[in-house]
Amino acid sequence: MLKIFLSGILFLILTQPLLAQEREFSIYQGVISSAEQAPEYIIIDERKFPLAGDVKVKDYREKDATLSDLKPGKWVYIVSEQSSTGDLTAKRIYILPRYIKKGEKQNYPFMKREEESNK
Repeated sequence: MLKIFLSGILFLILTQPLLAQEREFSIYQGVISSAEQAPEYIIIDERKFPLAGDVKVKDYREKDATLSDLKPGKWVYIVSEQSSTGDLTAKRIYILPRYIKKGEKQNYPFMKREEESNK
């Protein structure tokens, strides 16, 4: 019995760093206040979002877009992921036609996909 208990403790100690490696995700929808500092960051609703070096920008139809398409006043849907330094950085940005209500999200497959994959 003691061997099983000690084995269990040893297993938890050895796997703790693996469990701590889980990445944190954040999904946010808002209006661009400023994109002047892209590609370092953009400001959404007065909140600073650092951009990952490999950030993907798409429109709401999932067609490729660029950082230059990010203009003040546009609605965006941002998926941020924890970087190796521990900071949340925007990995994917979708340019929206307007604010998308919860009941309308089924009309935008990427929203359902992003929210399900980041649970």
